[in-house]
Amino acid sequence: MQQATWIDIARRMCLGVFAMLIGIELVTGLLLGLLYEPSRMPATTADGRTATVIVGERRENVGPFTDTVGRPATPSLVPTRPGELVPSAAAASVQVQINNAPGGAIARTMHHTLAGWLVVLACIVVVLSAIARVYEHAASTWVMSIGMLIVALAAAWTGRILPDDIYADVSLRIVGHELLEAPLGDALVAVLGIVPGEPMLARTYFVHILLGVASVWLAYVLWRERQHVPLVVGAGLAVAIMAAIMPIHAFGARDAVTGLAGTVHVDPWWVIRPLHELVGVLGAELAGYVMLGGTLVLVLLPVWRRP
Repeated sequence: MQQATWIDIARRMCLGVFAMLIGIELVTGLLLGLLYEPSRMPATTADGRTATVIVGERRENVGPFTDTVGRPATPSLVPTRPGELVPSAAAASVQVQINNAPGGAIARTMHHTLAGWLVVLACIVVVLSAIARVYEHAASTWVMSIGMLIVALAAAWTGRILPDDIYADVSLRIVGHELLEAPLGDALVAVLGIVPGEPMLARTYFVHILLGVASVWLAYVLWRERQHVPLVVGAGLAVAIMAAIMPIHAFGARDAVTGLAGTVHVDPWWVIRPLHELVGVLGAELAGYVMLGGTLVLVLLPVWRRP
């Protein structure tokens, strides 16, 4: 009995920290959204020329005159030279506008890092809830915990696609084809905007925003089960500080004009790696049925185990 009590306290504390981190994700997401441009079209300068991103200064000849573009030790968007990579407008907004904004790099690092930690925290909550048999006496809380994990996973993955770098492009291709073979795959790729060969970043961005709204609502509901508020606040702030000092792994940029050159290998993001490995073992269709069936079993568990 005592063990179950401590498990329940740990679960409630995790829910409180989860709710706090969702609040931080909301604030940083709103700040990033002010400067983000959800477009896979080639980046251009103010006068309409294709642009590339450089760090530092560059001399440019304009007729008989010489002009200096770019700024020292700062990412800048400048006209391209022959053979230079042209990022998309989305990638340029992340690399230049967001990174150059006051606190922009910190906000992006926190937003990216906490997304993965929220998935881990959601998994811990589901495991602790199962051990505490929450499904026997609080069916709505149990279902909300399952929904929290699904939303956290979907929000993390769609958010990782938005920088439109090499990882995003490769992931779009792989996941898009895998989902087409999974149950309800046609509808999923259309809703997420990841139809192979015709990705729509604006739609992915819109879905990411909807998932963020759903996360806030879940956090509000689950926060009511918090325990030991000072400890929850302290843990949440500690996690946020650690997230702010963690670097983002840098992937190469995708050339929005010529596409990916040659064969590019990108390891799956650790957040979705377990799902990717499951697809590799069972195949996309069977893995889809297994995940769908497992989710239904978890959601309906309160009905089957009703006392």
